[in-house]
Amino acid sequence: MWVSEDGMEAQLIKNLLEIENIPYQLKNENTNSLFPDTGVVTVDIFVPQDKAEEVKKMIEENFT
Repeated sequence: MWVSEDGMEAQLIKNLLEIENIPYQLKNENTNSLFPDTGVVTVDIFVPQDKAEEVKKMIEENFT
């Protein structure tokens, strides 16, 4: 699981996962858009266990 406090970042990660055909599930995606600048709502990004290391590496390479 990856947690993002930035709705834009979560959207970019979602797009990256779609491009790579990696299944994912988001939690709180729409809630973040209701409170965009509060910093209190996070988006949780879930991927299959066998893809977790690959996704972690992709996120580190693209977002840190």
